[in-house]
Amino acid sequence: MDTTIRYLTMLRMIPREPSWITVQDMRRKLVDHGYKVTLRTIQRDLIKLESYFPLRCSDDQNQYGWSWLKVAGVLNIPGLDPHTALTLKFVDLHLRRLLPPSVLKFLNPYLENADAVLEGASGPELSGWLDQIRVLSRGQRLQAPTIRDEVLAVIYDALLQGRRFSAHYRPRFGTGETKGYEINPLGLVVRDQVIYLVCCLKEYDNVIQFVLHRFESAELLNTPRRTPPDFDLDAYIQSGAFDMIRGEWIPLTALIDGNVAFHLGESALAEDQVLERQSDGRYRLTAIVRDTLQLRWWLLGFGEQVEVLEPAALREEFAERVRKLAERYQREG
Repeated sequence: MDTTIRYLTMLRMIPREPSWITVQDMRRKLVDHGYKVTLRTIQRDLIKLESYFPLRCSDDQNQYGWSWLKVAGVLNIPGLDPHTALTLKFVDLHLRRLLPPSVLKFLNPYLENADAVLEGASGPELSGWLDQIRVLSRGQRLQAPTIRDEVLAVIYDALLQGRRFSAHYRPRFGTGETKGYEINPLGLVVRDQVIYLVCCLKEYDNVIQFVLHRFESAELLNTPRRTPPDFDLDAYIQSGAFDMIRGEWIPLTALIDGNVAFHLGESALAEDQVLERQSDGRYRLTAIVRDTLQLRWWLLGFGEQVEVLEPAALREEFAERVRKLAERYQREG
């Protein structure tokens, strides 16, 4: 019985390609689980398991590693129930609009397992459920940029293991040539269809961002990751790193049309938001908000349905934008 449980424990430790685990690492984890086994025993066990499961041993003679084949199914104990399978499919419908295929590819075995469970489930309610669910976006949907599979695997491993990685990155501006970096990964931030790596370089404390789709290559290093003192990902985001803050908190006052007011009545702009109906049918909106570029994009997205009153500087900025826009449209095409 102990051997069977050890086999199951080992199978759960083995990652899917392109990641892998060495026999030495597996032995350390097994010891942590209370199993007293030798490297030779683990090697013999893995060879035996390979004859029953789609496992693969790497060809690297310096350090053999084991992984599940990419096409391997998911070993679920206990099995996936229909309601959990439905939840996974709903997650898939939502995430496929946010994340690039290279990221979602890690979920494919679980989604395929969910499909198999739903196909085998009895009752028309389950089989037709996905035909009754759709996920829509209020904004213009953009195609997610492509991220290299091997790069993504290295970044994930570096974050999980607390290690540095070296990489070649293509800057946004420049000649198109890549630059080499030694990176301390601190976290990932997903914004719309773009995934950002928050990190610092070598021994520096300055926190910067890279977008994952501009990495051309990456290699995991044995050097431990260096984290700047008192770094906190949430605090970094709240500081305005991704909202591109122009100033501080501002008191916003605007006149908005009824449909915008209805929207804000259900999803408030701020906790202190106040909506007051005016004699012309519009609503007076007041709220304390961050002075960000994101706020400007959001307000401008409503077009003529929103008129900013205060702050005066923001109203003048919008008026200047409108003047420039009108000039462009008055020109002959």
